[in-house]
This record gives sequence, C-alpha cells and structure tokens, in this order.
Amino acid sequence: MNISSFSSIAHEFVDPACHLAALLQSFGRQREDSRLVRWSPRLAGGTGAGVRVALLDSGLDREHPGLRNARVIAEDFTGQGSLADGTGHGSQMAALLVGQGLEASGGLAPEATLLFGKVLRASLSAKTEDYIARGIRWAVQQRADILVLPLGRSRASRVIYQALQRAIAAGVQIFAAAGNGGPQRILFPASLPGVVAVTGANLAGEILPECAAVETVDAIALGDVPAPGGMGPGARLVGSSPATVLAAAIAALELSLYRSSP
Repeated sequence: MNISSFSSIAHEFVDPACHLAALLQSFGRQREDSRLVRWSPRLAGGTGAGVRVALLDSGLDREHPGLRNARVIAEDFTGQGSLADGTGHGSQMAALLVGQGLEASGGLAPEATLLFGKVLRASLSAKTEDYIARGIRWAVQQRADILVLPLGRSRASRVIYQALQRAIAAGVQIFAAAGNGGPQRILFPASLPGVVAVTGANLAGEILPECAAVETVDAIALGDVPAPGGMGPGARLVGSSPATVLAAAIAALELSLYRSSP
C-alpha cells in the first residue's frame, strides 16, 4: 500500500478577517445548486447540544483559545502517547467545529461533544491507515452521530473501507474531504458510497480552483474562512478541510434542533 499520499487537506493564507456567521449567511446566495451547504436563519438558535461529533485529524492542542472549555473526549491512535498537534491542522479544525468563541469567530457547533481522534503524525507512517481505521472504530464505539474526515488519499484502503462500512451500518453520518488535488480528482474515502464528499467554495459559491469539482461531489461548502483563533490576526483556513468541517457542523446543528423540537 502506497502511504505517501495521506495528508490533512488545508492551506492557510493571510487576509482580512471576517465574522464566520456573516460569511455563512451570504454564502452562495446567487447560485442555484442543490449541493450548496447554506446557512439558514432557523439554525441561529442551534448549538449542537446533545450531538456527538467525531473528528479524526493530526492532533489536538487543549490550550487552543477556543477549545479550553469545549466538551472534548480525545484519544491518540498513533502510538505516540500524546495528543500533540505537529501540524496545527487538527486543532484548527476542532476549533472551527466546537470553538467557544474566545478569539475570532469560534466554532459553529460550540455545544456539541467532540470525539477527537489523533490519527496523523507530523510525518507519515506505514501504519497511517491502521491509525485511521482504529479511530473510525472508536468513533462508532463512542456512539458518534457524525464522523468528520478532513483527510484523504489517492488510493483506497481495505482496512479503512471496512471500518467505514461498520460506521455506516451503525447509522453514523460521515463527511469526508473531496480533496485539493484539482477539479477532476476526488480522494478516498470521500469517493465511497455512503460518505458525503465535501468540496470547498468561495463566498460566491464557486468551487475553489484546487478543490474537486466532479459530479460525484455531494456537498459544496464554504472553504475559505477566518481561522478561529490561535493563528494570529488575518489568518485563514482554505480548502476542502474547513469546508468538510463546516458541512458537518451544520448537520450537527440540524440534528440538535431536530432532537430538541417538541
């Protein structure tokens, strides 16, 4: 198995910061595409309370400004014995999801319970696919409602496929990044049936040049957002990864509101 292509999918740029809510409210307003993950005013009262969201990524900085008071259950599956985030990617994705708004915009579903699994080391390992599969199985055991995979690779993995089939059978809603490898390429496991393949778009709803634009993409979400604290003024998250997290966060809000309705 070629292990050279597993990676977190995000790029950071510096730009004037905007409030995440304002971006979401205006995202893709002029475009007609049923795949656009839009913000709705009815979601404004949602917090994600009562929803368990699993996120598998590179690590978690528990001192990140937006995560200090978040509801987090975390495990390391890389054998390093630490949640240390060698790339910062996992911490930023977690803050975008459940950040408490202590800096910048905070997270979209701040009262959701985050089940965080560290499955990526700072440098790739021959066991990366095993780490990810273990993380998926753990998410199922932890009764995750939603599983977020802001990662991908060009080649399939049997062990990850089998773990995802177990998650699908358990009723877990799975979101995966379609990738930043260009418009004609969709990565595994976003390419699997039963997995929501998410690509990133700009504020106008136009798919970003580096992101997958094939017809098999299931969801188009905002993929250019201010980083939720911890990266300095003007820092942004761009690509399929933040788009995947935001799509999953909106699903968490929807589920939370549904469960709390009379």
